[in-house]
Amino acid sequence: MALFPRGDAYEVLKLMGTNGWNYGVGPDSVIAWLRTLESDHPFVLTGIGFDWVEGHFRCAVRDADALARRFYAFCPDVVEQGTGTVDALARELMESQRLYCWWD
Repeated sequence: MALFPRGDAYEVLKLMGTNGWNYGVGPDSVIAWLRTLESDHPFVLTGIGFDWVEGHFRCAVRDADALARRFYAFCPDVVEQGTGTVDALARELMESQRLYCWWD
């Protein structure tokens, strides 16, 4: 556990070095992807680690199928080691309103 007295979650993400290097995704790419996602689907980050990030969406997820495909393209492990299918991820996004990515 670590505490970072920062108001900007993206600064914390950068300090943590959150990455998916096994997929060629560095901290700057994670930040850029999340910033773009946030503009379409506002969220709050609730956890940040070396190879994971989590949070919850502020509003009901719109077009969960498209969002699930977007997550899968960026972070395949959420399907391949998580929900098993993109359709199952879409259902989970709609039901849980939870944002999560991890790169194993």
